[in-house]
Amino acid sequence: MIYYLLPIVIILVICVLAVFYFDGNETFETLDLGSFDAAKHTNYINCLTGIINGECSDGTKSDCIKSCKNKFQNKGECAPLSIDIRGNSVLQCVESCGQNGGTKCHEDSYGNPIDLTEEAEKYLTKYKSENITKRQTKSGNSYNDFKKQSKCLQECLKCGWNINRVNENCKCKWSSYCETEGLNNYDSYKKNTWDDKSHLFVIDAIPEDQKVTLSWEEQLRKEDIEGYICYVFRKNNIGEVKATKINLYPMDENLKEQLDGGKLRYVYTITNLSNNELYGIQLNKLSKKVFPDKSKLVKPSNTIYVKPSEINIIDFSRNLNSQKEQCSHLAENLLDNFTGREFDINFG
Repeated sequence: MIYYLLPIVIILVICVLAVFYFDGNETFETLDLGSFDAAKHTNYINCLTGIINGECSDGTKSDCIKSCKNKFQNKGECAPLSIDIRGNSVLQCVESCGQNGGTKCHEDSYGNPIDLTEEAEKYLTKYKSENITKRQTKSGNSYNDFKKQSKCLQECLKCGWNINRVNENCKCKWSSYCETEGLNNYDSYKKNTWDDKSHLFVIDAIPEDQKVTLSWEEQLRKEDIEGYICYVFRKNNIGEVKATKINLYPMDENLKEQLDGGKLRYVYTITNLSNNELYGIQLNKLSKKVFPDKSKLVKPSNTIYVKPSEINIIDFSRNLNSQKEQCSHLAENLLDNFTGREFDINFG
């Protein structure tokens, strides 16, 4: 009789081992981790610190971050990323955290399911008189209750309070820090940095076979720039303009970053162009800093004319009577209207 039960026992043991194995290796997705091993770390923050310190240098950073998230969510951690802590209000921030931080964000310390938004709303309502969304609590009942709240609510409130300067880019827009920063610093930043005469934005171009390679020196800090918009139009049809967003976060696949004698330069390739056709090209730089109730700052580059071809040809004819000719073209072109102006551009 026991011989008939033996195979069943073996199968059950294998199933139990499989459950434990896959519980610690939750994802079947193939990640490019290089030599990075999330298991070497003791918690989520320590895991991310390892990535920052270069442990993922031979892997893909987004995959390494995902492995940290997978590893420590399985260990019972609510593991939102910094980018998950954001929103126009505390409740919107809590929702973002809950959607991206893992299933453990929706459980209390005993593993019981909770309604994140409902619990957060109760706390915010209870301590509304203390202006809890904007003023950090350090003692009393509000502080004691704060320590019992979900990780999502704690992290969102700390963002609004700008603890450790985590909200310098105003991702938590309800913060009083953002309101004060916007009122005090917008005019100063615009005048002394963005519109300063030393802030030059000049592009060069090399035409190639069915493409054009742009390059420019970036004089601002990378942290100050959200990205660029590239405008391309045919010189004989300036009414039709193609606009393309060039992202820095994450970096556009056609954009390359170079350090040239300590100076930051970017190289960007525009493809799918027609040979022997004269194109006009201009970039607009977008500020990353956010000021409440203020439009995004935009700085236009020079406009350059290039002609892709199998044999590299740069159209230098624009240097002859170019001032009159370019003014004529730009006056007809909507790009001329961008100079010195501000726009609130939304790419969804």
